[in-house]
Amino acid sequence: MSVGGESQATAATGSKAYAAASPAGSAATGTNNPLARKIQHVLSARFEQDKGMLTVMKSLPAVTGGGGVAENNLRFRRNLRGKVEAQSLHTHVEFLRAFEGVHEALEGAAVEVRAINECCDAMETRLRAASSQMALLIQETNGLQAEAQRLRKRTQLTHAFMACFQLSEAERDALSGGGGGGSGGGGGSGGSGRNDPLTEDFFAALQRAQDIHSKCKVLLRTAHQRAGLEIMEVTAMQLEAGFERLYRWAQAECRALSRDYPEVPRLLQQAMRHLCDRPVLLQYCLEEACQARKTAVVRAFLDALTRGGPGSRPIEVHSHDPLRYVGDMLAWLHEALASERELFEGLLGVRPHRRRASRVLAPPAPSLPTPAPRQLSATAAAGDGGDATAAAQQQQQQQQQQQVLDNAQALEESLQARVEGATDAVLEGCCRPLQLRLQQVLGMRCELVTLHRLSGLVQFYVGTLGGLLPPYASVLALLQTTREAVSGAFFVALREHADRVAATPDVVAGGADLSPPSSITFTMTLLRQMLSSRDSTFGMGGAGGGGGMGGMGGAGGGGMGGDDEARAAEFAKVLDVMLTPLLASCTAAADALAAAGRPTDAVIFRINALYAMQTSLALYEFTADWVARLDRLIDQQTALLVSQQSAHALARAGLAELLGAMESRAEGAGAAPLSSVPGLEPESVRLALLSFDEVLAASADAMAMPQCKLLLSSRLRNKVLQTSIDVVVDAYGRLFDAVHDPANHYPDPWTVMPRTRDQVKMVL
Repeated sequence: MSVGGESQATAATGSKAYAAASPAGSAATGTNNPLARKIQHVLSARFEQDKGMLTVMKSLPAVTGGGGVAENNLRFRRNLRGKVEAQSLHTHVEFLRAFEGVHEALEGAAVEVRAINECCDAMETRLRAASSQMALLIQETNGLQAEAQRLRKRTQLTHAFMACFQLSEAERDALSGGGGGGSGGGGGSGGSGRNDPLTEDFFAALQRAQDIHSKCKVLLRTAHQRAGLEIMEVTAMQLEAGFERLYRWAQAECRALSRDYPEVPRLLQQAMRHLCDRPVLLQYCLEEACQARKTAVVRAFLDALTRGGPGSRPIEVHSHDPLRYVGDMLAWLHEALASERELFEGLLGVRPHRRRASRVLAPPAPSLPTPAPRQLSATAAAGDGGDATAAAQQQQQQQQQQQVLDNAQALEESLQARVEGATDAVLEGCCRPLQLRLQQVLGMRCELVTLHRLSGLVQFYVGTLGGLLPPYASVLALLQTTREAVSGAFFVALREHADRVAATPDVVAGGADLSPPSSITFTMTLLRQMLSSRDSTFGMGGAGGGGGMGGMGGAGGGGMGGDDEARAAEFAKVLDVMLTPLLASCTAAADALAAAGRPTDAVIFRINALYAMQTSLALYEFTADWVARLDRLIDQQTALLVSQQSAHALARAGLAELLGAMESRAEGAGAAPLSSVPGLEPESVRLALLSFDEVLAASADAMAMPQCKLLLSSRLRNKVLQTSIDVVVDAYGRLFDAVHDPANHYPDPWTVMPRTRDQVKMVL
């Protein structure tokens, strides 16, 4: 309170002194002092009347701690400062008391924070020490982890390598036939496993072993040659054991193919396909199969000959008919050959057979030309290195593909050759019984047409079987020998027949109708039968792919069926043998008729005989030469007949004497007019033309010789008549020109010859 009162007193004293000095100060400093102006403003203020001040004064008791309403008087104002300061001091003291607890708590927290900081520092120190100590361990651990990763990768590569280049235990057991095969694969633990039937697992293991053996060749071209050699050695032993077991099983299965209608098991097909890598073993198995099938086929052939089959009679029942007998036997062989070939094609797994002439595999895909090394280096130097590498790789792939195609083609051709050899070996057993029966047929006396058909039949089967068998086949050799024997017998019989025709005594007797004699008719009928049988045989030969020329001569095989020139030459020989004596006999007969005073009959007889031969030959091929030759002979004889018919027509028309007189007058030296020549007077000409008018009134046939009606060819008959008419018209025209010529002095020529050449030609 003393402090407050003292303060108030001091303030009051100061304010009084200030108030007393302010006028003087104000007067001294003047009115321009800002501080003075502010003090003067404050001192001159009337707070008693200020509403804001009054309001503040009302709220002061609550601030100063007094009660009631503050009185706005001098005393209160003088003590206000002290009260406010006392109240402020009290407030600060209370605030300090309140913050002593907070200060103590903060001090405790600071102590704890310092302890934690010290602990953290200690831990950091220890961690640094531990980190420095564990750095080597961590480095070693990282190295071990990297090594473990490398080892895992190597383990994976090793497992993959072993899986790629080594058989599993199950595959080794399947390949060796038991649990004791081992990796060496040399000899199994027991014989029972090796004799067990093969399964799909065996072939899968064998194929895998072959793949491994092939892959080892890649290792030999790298740095892993030792591993490749060791694996190849082990795999080779396993393959040898597997192929030995495969060969034994396949051999036993091939022996079981002796049934009449065997079926090739699918596993046996796989076995033979795998044995293609072992040609010797494959050949042994094929020999077993051939022997089994040979026995079965020979047995079936003998049964078909003597006992017959289901629903068919024995072939030997028709032994009296050589053509059917031989045809049935060869047809049975053809059917058996087709069946056996199909069997062996299925056994070896080759594509169905095509004709030898077209047995060419699909052409390999065209490959790019291989450039020279200099070209490759130049290309690589000129272009980008990556492009050159890609081109080289592509070229290498194409070469590999081409090599694969070539190998496949070579294998296919080899298997086709083995199939042909196998079928030849199977049918070889049928050669002996077939040969005996063919010799029996050759010993029979057969007709000429039968021999010809038999020769064509044998040649047809030579060509047909020749497309399915190799050229050295025993059956082909037997049939070729038989064909030559039948051909020889045919030509012998043919010459005998020609000699009989030439020696026939009644060949001259042409008959009243001047038709060809019976010997010519019989010969041409025989020739037509041979030509018909030949065409049917060639039709079969063309379908079979190699039928021969009907079996005439030659020592060739089935290839002659494809040579048209050889066939034409062979059949020309047949025509020469048959027709040359026939022409000679016809010429002799015609000469006999001419010597008997019947020249026209001789000409017509020759024309009819030649025409009969020509019409018989014109329907067939390979007869063009003889048809042309006969046509020339017919033309020659027709020209003779035309001259005779023309002379007869002129005589019949009454123009012969007139023309003779004209020719005599032309040959003479006289220059007298034609009307004065004897026989050519106007009256003589008019009388001669009366008979010509009678001919015109009748018909053109009235001028024909009676023998012309005996011509067999209506075409030739019309030709002869038309030619003779042309001669008559030409003669009439010459006479008409002469009569109407003023130099010949015919009076009123139109009354002598009123018709012109064209009118006569139209009437005739």
